[in-house]
Amino acid sequence: MVTSAVLASLLDRLPIGVWVGRIPDGGVLYTNAALRELIGCDDAAFLAHGAAEGTGGRLRTRAGAPYPDAELPFPRALAGDAHVVVDDLVIDRPDGSRVDVRAVAQRAPDPAGGEHVVMALVDISAEMRAERERELAETHLRTAIDHAPIILFNMDSRGLVTLSEGAGLATLGLKPGEIVGHSIFEVFPEYPAVGDLASRGLAGESFRQVVELRGAAFECSAAPVRDDVGRVIGLTGVATDITERTRLEGRIAQTERLRAVATLAASVAHEINNPLAYVLAQLCEIGGELERLDASADAATPARLRRGLRDLRELLVPVRESAERVSAVARGLGNLAGQEPANDDALDVRRVVRSVVQLVSHQCARFARLTTDLQPTDPIAGREPRLGQLVFNLLSNAIEAVSDSAAGPHEIRVRTAMQGERVLLEVSDTGPGVPTELREQIFEPFVTTKTQRGGQGLGLFVSRKLARELGGELTLLDTPGRGATFRVDLPRTTAALPAEPELELPSGALQVLVIDDDIALGRVFKRSLLRAGYHARSVRGGQAALELLHKGAHVDLILCDLMMDGMSGSEFHSAIREQLPALEDRIVFMTGGAVPARERTVFRERGLAMVQKPFDVVAEVGRQLSLRASNAPG
Repeated sequence: MVTSAVLASLLDRLPIGVWVGRIPDGGVLYTNAALRELIGCDDAAFLAHGAAEGTGGRLRTRAGAPYPDAELPFPRALAGDAHVVVDDLVIDRPDGSRVDVRAVAQRAPDPAGGEHVVMALVDISAEMRAERERELAETHLRTAIDHAPIILFNMDSRGLVTLSEGAGLATLGLKPGEIVGHSIFEVFPEYPAVGDLASRGLAGESFRQVVELRGAAFECSAAPVRDDVGRVIGLTGVATDITERTRLEGRIAQTERLRAVATLAASVAHEINNPLAYVLAQLCEIGGELERLDASADAATPARLRRGLRDLRELLVPVRESAERVSAVARGLGNLAGQEPANDDALDVRRVVRSVVQLVSHQCARFARLTTDLQPTDPIAGREPRLGQLVFNLLSNAIEAVSDSAAGPHEIRVRTAMQGERVLLEVSDTGPGVPTELREQIFEPFVTTKTQRGGQGLGLFVSRKLARELGGELTLLDTPGRGATFRVDLPRTTAALPAEPELELPSGALQVLVIDDDIALGRVFKRSLLRAGYHARSVRGGQAALELLHKGAHVDLILCDLMMDGMSGSEFHSAIREQLPALEDRIVFMTGGAVPARERTVFRERGLAMVQKPFDVVAEVGRQLSLRASNAPG
């Protein structure tokens, strides 16, 4: 159950102002930080009654007049409105500034049996400025009628067109004046919405509405024309071609959705990896203990106990494999979120492909059989998240292609191979393929064959960009009548893949310090290292570690979590660099996946080591100590 303190903490982090008032007097029960910042002070009592009770009239309309008290959110909610929305509220701040606000209010029951009013306030000043700028832009456009993509139209009381001018007519395949004398109800019979709008206007209604017509979008603004006694004698208006604007708004919305998905993926990866690191470390501990018990069994040990030990060891194998599969999925999510390492690495293409295939295999199984032919390849140079995103995009494109295709057995095939000095990656599908007229355009932004599914035409454009960032090229192979095959041609690198060093450590007790604000994880890492023969200590947070090191504690290696409450990993590194520089090259950072841009910059500039959670702490410590021993002078 969420406590009141936790709820208050969450509300204080919201970017939306929250106000809770008591029924019926409007006494303030709660305000969050965003609300106080929005109104520019701590006293929020005026939000209940506006100009009443000596509050000084701080709530106004956009025209500057005091806002009618009865129309304010709290009185309306009090009067019984179920859901109150006020869009034209302006708040005068104590510093003289003003802020446009959208307020939403409704009654809410109190656990004690009473009721109060909850109100959310959002700063829409930017939205209002944008609206005013848009209106000004439209005014300017109307002054350039002869050159703008608009249609000016007039019609008489019967709906006969008396004027049709403007460059926008060409979008509809019409010429200026071509439909003059024709009834508007007969010009576009396949679009009854046009006749409906004309009827509304001729009935005396002014309107502004977007109409989709022959593949284009027009924003129509019209008003009835009246004679001296007020009778409607016609309709006049302007239709502005907003096709590109509508498409752009859709693309922006799609981009925002993609950004939100990437942010969610990063958060999910981080939240999975931290507890998963603990689970895998504990499984290693349990497995090691069972192995030791099994090895110590002798003829005097009951056969039933020996069998039980072997059975437990066997049962642990699929559990650990399943946890490692979850880890692979989390790494795939991290790749999609753009959590890139600081520098280019030598990458094993097949390993990245396997990781992404595992990520999409469940989705693919609904539509097609997913097969792989992963021949050995030389490594390539690049950043794993970019290659992972490229593979994911191509597989997603293939899944969409077969899901749109006719029923029947479908196949998606992923292939890797060498061709001379080049590394090839191919993704094929048995979908409908790419129309001939689009083969050269398919890689351009916003070109899509998935019009029925609402495709935005960004996947292949982004994929080609990613391929070129990796030094390669993405092309569509000629496979007429046999679906589509996209090939990524990448340059090999002479750099070797990271090799596991020989674990021949220097003799003597080696000291390892584990720094993590997750106490349970720190303890299990410490226990695993102690069992492996290391001297290990764990502390919670960077500040505690600094205090320990300043007391002269010797360490051969420091495992430090990157994202911690209080002092972050990069801040700890900066402190070590300034205060205890001899320890700087002994730090290895751990991360659950979410690496902010600031930390990535620090890594890039300082060449720091980082390991992705979850990992085998004993093996990783051995690897890191061996690397440092092999790189030591002499």
